[in-house]
Amino acid sequence: MPSTDSKARRAVGVALWCLASLFLAAGLGCAALGVRHILETAVSDRSFVRRTAEMEVLQPRAARWRVGVIGDSRGNDEVFGKALKMMAERQVDVIFFLGDMVPHPSEAMFSHFVAEVAEATVDCPGIGGIYFVPGNHDSDDHTGLALYQKYFGRAYHAIRLGRAIFILINNENKDLDAAQRAWILQKLDQAAAEKLDAYLCMHFPPHGSGVKKDDLKEEASAFIAQAVRSHPAVRMILASHLHGYARGSFAGVPVVVTGGGGAPLDKLPGSEFNFVVLDEEDAAGAAVSYVPIPDPDGSLRVWGRRLFLLESQPAHIYWGGAVLGALPLAVLVIRRRRRARVGEPAAQAAGPKPEP
Repeated sequence: MPSTDSKARRAVGVALWCLASLFLAAGLGCAALGVRHILETAVSDRSFVRRTAEMEVLQPRAARWRVGVIGDSRGNDEVFGKALKMMAERQVDVIFFLGDMVPHPSEAMFSHFVAEVAEATVDCPGIGGIYFVPGNHDSDDHTGLALYQKYFGRAYHAIRLGRAIFILINNENKDLDAAQRAWILQKLDQAAAEKLDAYLCMHFPPHGSGVKKDDLKEEASAFIAQAVRSHPAVRMILASHLHGYARGSFAGVPVVVTGGGGAPLDKLPGSEFNFVVLDEEDAAGAAVSYVPIPDPDGSLRVWGRRLFLLESQPAHIYWGGAVLGALPLAVLVIRRRRRARVGEPAAQAAGPKPEP
């Protein structure tokens, strides 16, 4: 019968092999993600999200336009992908994304986001385009918006849709520089001259709008207030940053905040993932419809962002994981071979077994 020590060594050996197998499986998973990252970076089509024109002119598919507005996905592809399909079902002409698409800016995260959006929009052919402004999570402390602009183009631009102009403002640093302020006034003057309804779209709500997290600097907010008061064409201010939904008022116009695109929800009464749909009306500008994104079992809160964080790491993380995953198995194989070599001389010295 095998001794107790022999049984213990065998049990330890089996446990080590099981542990090494788990490491190997994790390593293979990392290698697969690494290959996926290379393919995403190489073949992802940025043309539908990268905007280079200072202003684009679009025509609605029907007599009146309909747009979808969302913000703050912060890497939750599950929620954002579901929102895209829900907006496509509602036949929106375009989608405005109001910043914070990633937890923090990196080549891996932006390329993964673009690839995931491209995949989600394959089933949404009716959407005319997705237009972005940056949020505070899309800007790097050292390089600013350089990486964002590589993937998404201009940080501020305008979209003319039928008899409306949507002015997409970059306030990711909670301020507005002189060049952008002059550009905003120019677009509002254009709206007045052409009798267009104007909608201001931004990440941070202006300070004093009556909603939580209205973090735009007071001086920049005062500029927005003056611009709105001097241009009656402004119908509404659209913003995100708050992870939820809120309504307020600023300089005499309504403020709609929709930042429920997937980021961890702020602790607000009835807070849930959401987007809004704007429908053109004759005299009132636009009607706002709040649309919750269903999450009955809470899985979108738990897994959506975690999967993004797992899938969007830099490539060297994946390959490092693959190597580390293979190491325990390699060590066990080497140890087994060494034991076999040590056992060979002893077996030879013992000679052949006697025949019965």
